[in-house]
Amino acid sequence: MIFFKRVLIGFVVLFTTLLMVHYAFKQLTTITNTQVVAKKSGLTEREVTSLIDAAFEASGSTPPTKGEDARRESPTEQETILRTIKQTDVEIYVLQKTETIVWRIYNNRGLQYILTFPKNQEPKSSDPIEMVSAHSKKPVVLILTGIKYKDVSLLMDLDIPLNLAVVPESPFALKNAVSAANNWHEVVLDIRNSSEFTIDSVPFVTGVLSATDIPLPFINVVQEQDSSTIEIGQSSLPDNNIWILNIADHSIQDVRDWLTALPKTLQFRRVSFADITLSSMNSPTP
Repeated sequence: MIFFKRVLIGFVVLFTTLLMVHYAFKQLTTITNTQVVAKKSGLTEREVTSLIDAAFEASGSTPPTKGEDARRESPTEQETILRTIKQTDVEIYVLQKTETIVWRIYNNRGLQYILTFPKNQEPKSSDPIEMVSAHSKKPVVLILTGIKYKDVSLLMDLDIPLNLAVVPESPFALKNAVSAANNWHEVVLDIRNSSEFTIDSVPFVTGVLSATDIPLPFINVVQEQDSSTIEIGQSSLPDNNIWILNIADHSIQDVRDWLTALPKTLQFRRVSFADITLSSMNSPTP
């Protein structure tokens, strides 16, 4: 009787083992014939467009167009944009080629952008190499205009006192004004194209840029006719105490590079400083 029970138990164990081997083999063949699908769902074309546009605009660059796009951003700008993109879920691959760098950006359906950057870019002519009076230490008021759609945070740590001309009720006016004030730069209200305005439409305003003379107590009014318009890349700088630089068509990195290359003999001032009011701006400096 005992012998019969042992034989029965052995038979059950053998049968169970054969069933398990058969099941494992069947599962193995099933897995090898099944297509592997990534669990990541990916972003839609619209979502990718929104994130890429935001990354380029944050660095002061024009967003790319769908498909192939030849870009001119500097290596520093590329690094800044790439860092921003990598903080999102955008699928991006960077290919280092002999003469170019290629970014391939995908949405959940396929390839959306092919961005090509030259590896060896021609040096930009952005250094002011001469000025009318290179050795004179005079006060200069530098007013930056055209920041309507710009993120100027990359300029905020500069030692040069900047005067940011903000258009009343323009996009990002509040953000740029607060950023300027927090970093000891000046906020100038640009009313050259405004039919009506209020001083408190933007916080921290200490000056006004106007096309005409207007009486405003306790606030310096800079008339456009009393200033000189300058451009990034010009070889000489004006012998004038008030400069206006329109940065609308430039990247913030280019503006920063140009500002840091200016002659150290210049003494930049804020609009609110008493020694650079219009009554004394054109008087000889000792």
